[in-house]
Amino acid sequence: MNTELYRETATARRDTYAFLARMFREEVDQPLLVGLKQLSFGGLNDEDDFSQGMGLLASYLRQAGFDARTDLAVDYAQVFLGIGSRDGQAAHPYESVYTSSEHLMMQDTHDAMTSLLRLKNLERRPRGASGAEYLARALGANTEPADHVALEFDYMGWLIEEGFEAVCSGSSQEAMASVREQRAFLREHLLNWVPALCEDIEERTATDFYRGVARMAAAYLASDNELLEELSREE
Repeated sequence: MNTELYRETATARRDTYAFLARMFREEVDQPLLVGLKQLSFGGLNDEDDFSQGMGLLASYLRQAGFDARTDLAVDYAQVFLGIGSRDGQAAHPYESVYTSSEHLMMQDTHDAMTSLLRLKNLERRPRGASGAEYLARALGANTEPADHVALEFDYMGWLIEEGFEAVCSGSSQEAMASVREQRAFLREHLLNWVPALCEDIEERTATDFYRGVARMAAAYLASDNELLEELSREE
């Protein structure tokens, strides 16, 4: 395993998953909107879907007016909750909806996610309770089912942090085990449904903001899968 490559990419990977989790968890509030407007989006190109998504996001933010937060709240409600949509349908951000035969919530993949969280001692707990520092806040505040896309992104970020700790401690076996666990979770959960969710978002959104976020998410999962394939090779 290329431990140096893991060290070099871990922070950016964790932060990207945290960013995506926040974008999907709830509507954009004013502090987040202000923070996003202050980001630098330099060096963008149209050579890959991730850059295209960032370009869409940057373009929206440059043109965002006084009512941007309201517009995004309306768009979020329509896209993810189906409120105000023409057909009453939505891009429901739950794995069970996309993977169960009847497209219902709280099905097998929800139970599988609950089991994964329990195995890592990451069950939902009151805010501020002891536990994994990286994920405790998100889990403590979370009121959604365990297979909500934002919680799955948060969980992937936690796995990355766990692997980073193994690398820093010099435990090559634990580091490799973490990489394999990340790869399995990415393939068996995130890649199993999030690309379809992102397609539905792009179809339903009225703003380039969520169109850009969706394109970035789908592209990032694909690129992270390639990185994990490289990291999982034995040296």
